[in-house]
Amino acid sequence: MPHIFISYAKKDTRPLATSLEEAFNTIDGVTAWVDRSMRAGQSWEIQIQKEILRCDYMVVLYSPDINRHLYDDNAPQSYVLTEISYAKYTAKKPIIPIMAQRTDAPMSLTMEHYIDYVGMGLSVDELVDALCFEMGIVNKSGGTKMSSQPLTKPKIALPASFDWCYIPKGQVTFGPEDGYDEDFYAKKKTTVPVPAFWMAKYPVTNKQYREFVTATGKKPRYWDDAKWNGDDYPVVGMTWYEAVAFCEWLSNKTGEKIMLPSDAMWQRAAQGDDERKFPWGNVWDASLCNNNVDKKGIGKTTPVRDYEDKYTHPYGLVDMAGNVREWCLTTYKTGENRTTGDNNDWRVLMGGSWYDESAGRFVSAFRFRDVPDDWGNGGIGFRLARL
Repeated sequence: MPHIFISYAKKDTRPLATSLEEAFNTIDGVTAWVDRSMRAGQSWEIQIQKEILRCDYMVVLYSPDINRHLYDDNAPQSYVLTEISYAKYTAKKPIIPIMAQRTDAPMSLTMEHYIDYVGMGLSVDELVDALCFEMGIVNKSGGTKMSSQPLTKPKIALPASFDWCYIPKGQVTFGPEDGYDEDFYAKKKTTVPVPAFWMAKYPVTNKQYREFVTATGKKPRYWDDAKWNGDDYPVVGMTWYEAVAFCEWLSNKTGEKIMLPSDAMWQRAAQGDDERKFPWGNVWDASLCNNNVDKKGIGKTTPVRDYEDKYTHPYGLVDMAGNVREWCLTTYKTGENRTTGDNNDWRVLMGGSWYDESAGRFVSAFRFRDVPDDWGNGGIGFRLARL
C-alpha cells in the first residue's frame, strides 16, 4: 500500500497540496499525508519525521516561498528544504518534484527532472495521473479524469491540410546517451510521464499561417520568397517568439489552450508506445523523409503531405522526421516549459530538417538547441499541441 508524503510551502501551495492529498486518498490502496492531518498537541517536527520515514514516496511542490532565503537575508529557510534533505540523505526516500509555481529548483534537486504542472497547464486530475504513472500506481477505482475519459478533440480552425491526432498518456526516456551536450538539462538517463494530449497531424503550413499574418500583419522572414512560401509547404523563417504568438492568437480565436508541445510531448508523439527510434521504426531509411543525409537532398522544403503515404505512424502523424526542425516549448538548459524568458533561454527543437546530413539528427529522442529569436535558414517550423 503506497504511502505518499506531500511537502509544500503553506504560503504558496496549500490548496494544491490538500487537493492532491484528497485525490490520492480516494484511490484504493493508496494513502497520502500533509501536515493538516496532525492532531492537536502532537510534536510537529517529530510527526513530520515519522511520516517521512513511513512514506514510500515524497512529492515536493516547488514554489517561490521555498527559495525565500535567497531573496531576503532575514528570512528563515523554508522547512520544505529541511524535509527534502531528511528524505533524500537520511531516510533515502524517492522524491518526485512538481513545479507548482515557477521558481528555481532547490540545489539538492537540481539534477532531478520535475513534473511541470504550471508550464503544461495540467489540471489536478492530470497531475494525479502523472504522479500515479511515475510511482507505478494502478487506480483500481477507475482512474482520474485524464485516464478514464479521452480528451475532447480540439476545433479545426485552420485551412486544410489540418487535423488533430490523439496521443494517449505514456512516458519517454532520454539522457546524455542520446548525444546532448553538457548544457542539456537532463544530466542522466531520465524517464518522464506524459499526459494524454492532441498533436497537429502536420507542421503549420504557409496557408494556415496566412490567417495569422492577415490578422496581425506580422510576416515571417521568408514570407515573400517563392522558394519557401507555397501554400502546402511548412511555414519557415519564424522565431520561437513568433511561433508562441501564433499559438496565443489561435488560442484566443478558438477558446482552447493551443501551445507548442514540450520536448517530452513531441518525443512521445513521434515514438509511440514501442519507443521506436524513428517515426517509422528502428532502422534509418532516407526515402521516408526530406533530408540531406549523404548530401543527397533536394535543398529545400517539401509540401507537408509528400511523405504521408510512405509509412504508417502509430498515431497518424506526418513529417515528424525531416522537412523542418520544430520548435518546442521547453528550455534546453533547465527543462522548463514556459512562454517567457530572454534570448539566453535556448529552446529545444526536434525532428531534423531538409538540410541535416546525419541520420542521428532524425532520431525521435534527439534535441537540437537554438536561441529563441533565430529564424533559421529555411529549416525551422513548428506544429501545434493541445492538452
